[in-house]
Amino acid sequence: MHKDAPGADPVTNPDDRVIMRFVAAILPLVLFAVPGAVLVVVGLRLQRQTTSVPRVPVQAVVVEYSNWSSPKRVVFDYPAPDGTWIRARRMTGIAQMQTRGLLVRPGDGITVYVDPKRPHDVNLGPVGSASGFAGVAMIVFGAGLVLAGLSNTVTFARFILG
Repeated sequence: MHKDAPGADPVTNPDDRVIMRFVAAILPLVLFAVPGAVLVVVGLRLQRQTTSVPRVPVQAVVVEYSNWSSPKRVVFDYPAPDGTWIRARRMTGIAQMQTRGLLVRPGDGITVYVDPKRPHDVNLGPVGSASGFAGVAMIVFGAGLVLAGLSNTVTFARFILG
């Protein structure tokens, strides 16, 4: 059969066929599982970062809050250990700050968590902070990508080998 005839196999060298099978089996791992594993590692680091420092709860006062935008942003003032007030701006990953009714208003009190050794290092808590929420989302999405990559690799390997 001529190599250009319909139904002819364009790959005539058996070594080329082995290489193509190997690439087809490894491609899902490279496209899905590797980026998924990177997302899981980054998500775990974000989770550890938000919980590794011992923090002290401090009562803060809301200065500004974006009730209608996403992601929600909050500007608040909180007392430093030396008695001065520090202003911080953070994004909140989960709506945990409703204190009076449905809306957060300037003057509302919220609890923030401060590193006593570094007073400017403040967050809204491990779950309420954007990095804590992003860490969980990255872990879940990354694990899904790893599973998709592994299942596609097994499917391709079964199809090609058998």
